[in-house]
Amino acid sequence: VRGLDYYNHTVFEVVVNNSYALGGGGRYNGLVETLGGPSIPAVGFAMGYDRTILALEENGVEIPVNEENDLYILYVSETEKDYASSLVQALRLCGFICETDLMGKSLKGQFKSVDRFNSKYLIILNDEDLKNNEVVIKDNHTREESRIKVTEIVDFLDNNLCEDGCDCGDCHCEGGHHEEI
Repeated sequence: VRGLDYYNHTVFEVVVNNSYALGGGGRYNGLVETLGGPSIPAVGFAMGYDRTILALEENGVEIPVNEENDLYILYVSETEKDYASSLVQALRLCGFICETDLMGKSLKGQFKSVDRFNSKYLIILNDEDLKNNEVVIKDNHTREESRIKVTEIVDFLDNNLCEDGCDCGDCHCEGGHHEEI
């Protein structure tokens, strides 16, 4: 039984096919204050992961899985790691699928991740290149390398991930996020 003692007003539960609860929640005006915070009214909910997957399967819903990653960013030093985290976030905001290691793996371990994520491109950050606002981006399939300005990463990926003259609607060049990188 969910802890109904801290809810007030509306309490709800999402039920699938009248057989099991997928999740639930409600309104709790005093919970934040009870936990030592300010008096802020709130609403919240929780869903069961396993039950959500079960409901999707039972209803024939298939979630598309992209087997390829656009870009993996590798690093060696702590300053490169910080830069990698910021760069990954900026590129994700532009709509790219990209990853970096957050666990402090060795460069060899990061290369294994590049293969596991089936990344199309990779960047190995280098403090010297970053001082010049440049990176070397490498096509993971052809092994071809290009040295580009950091501000040109979005354009580079758009030009190389989408075919010439494509009308896929997935190009990121119109997103207006260039200045964020």
